[in-house]
Amino acid sequence: MRGMMRTVMAAGLVLAAQGARAEPEPDLAALRWQARPLLVFAQGASDPRYVAQMAQLSEAGGALRARDMVLFGDTAPERQGALRARFAPEGFLLVLIGKDGGVKLATEEVTPPEALFALVDAMPMRRREMRQQE
Repeated sequence: MRGMMRTVMAAGLVLAAQGARAEPEPDLAALRWQARPLLVFAQGASDPRYVAQMAQLSEAGGALRARDMVLFGDTAPERQGALRARFAPEGFLLVLIGKDGGVKLATEEVTPPEALFALVDAMPMRRREMRQQE
């Protein structure tokens, strides 16, 4: 499963960088208990907040993988998929979903990866994972 998560994250970064959505929306139910989805919505790939957020996240790939975080970029509002309907982004929106499927953060602000990691690292499930890795 970890290999799939790495592939999904890498694909998400590539698709986000290209501003394309060539594959279907992620199935959040399938990721429950396996990964922490990080959704980045924008009206287009040239949105300055989207560009800044994705640039910061692309430099933090190893730290994202270490926390089982998978990145999905959506710059195609015309597709009106289930995730857009659920989160109703009106522009830039960053959503962090925990392994339990709950929304842990939803913000319209560019968020430094370190702040995301601090939030994840404070979660009880992540603390348990870190103890098990010692």
